Amino acid sequence: KGLTLMTGYWEDEEATRRVLKDGVVTTADLGFVDDKGRLRLQGRGDDTINVGGYKVAPSEVEDAALAFHGVKDCICVPAEHPVMGTVVKLIVVPHTDYDKKRLILFLKEKLEVYKVPLLYEESTAIRRTFNGKIDRKSYVIASKKA
Repeated sequence: KGLTLMTGYWEDEEATRRVLKDGVVTTADLGFVDDKGRLRLQGRGDDTINVGGYKVAPSEVEDAALAFHGVKDCICVPAEHPVMGTVVKLIVVPHTDYDKKRLILFLKEKLEVYKVPLLYEESTAIRRTFNGKIDRKSYVIASKKA
């Protein structure tokens, strides 16, 4: 909120109504205050995966997977399972020493059970936008079509 705040999106009143509430910009950013009082950003609310009523921040799963020595890069996306409904899927760019079974065991130690991916896919690269960010929307759209 302030004098330099935008007045709205160009020719998009609906988007403006969604983000401007009483002169305050509401973002979809997710975060928490750590034990030292610092604000830690975890990702975006519109990226959140709903797994059986539990909320999963893809960045948390990605950070855990990237801490495993066999993972070079990855992206966490929602995927539809014929029995389970929406589940967590991890697309991995592996190092040469990648071991999927060891990765799963590692993630089970680091994450709550509902955050551990049920589906895994290997890829040679993770698509990124022109500014280097993961092109998450393209993966989510692709997973919904599958």
